[in-house]
Amino acid sequence: MPGNSVVPAAKLPEPTVKHQIEFSFEGAFEAREVIWHCHLSTLASIARRSQQRRLRQFIEILPLTGTIANEKPTLTIMVGLNVTGIDSAVIEKTTIMIRNYKRLHYGRHEYGEIFEFAIE
Repeated sequence: MPGNSVVPAAKLPEPTVKHQIEFSFEGAFEAREVIWHCHLSTLASIARRSQQRRLRQFIEILPLTGTIANEKPTLTIMVGLNVTGIDSAVIEKTTIMIRNYKRLHYGRHEYGEIFEFAIE
């Protein structure tokens, strides 16, 4: 999705790339309103790109690099999920997860079991 347009997840079109997508949405972080710029990928696609066989699901919030006065800051968040593909339902669930997660912090948070992938 070009630019930083904020589109409610429910109104996003079906992604043309089924294993990774970028989108933005409004939310809160550290008691302030922000725009999340989300890079959502399947773990399988990350494994192929990085040549890593063993991965956990993760959320990674990158450091804020600057803001424009009187505008909401935009934070980049990377999310890796063990799903077979990304569709509007996965985007919606990811958006809800990020909005509801109370202990978000900068850096990488891995969770759940380790998933193994064949490297081709």
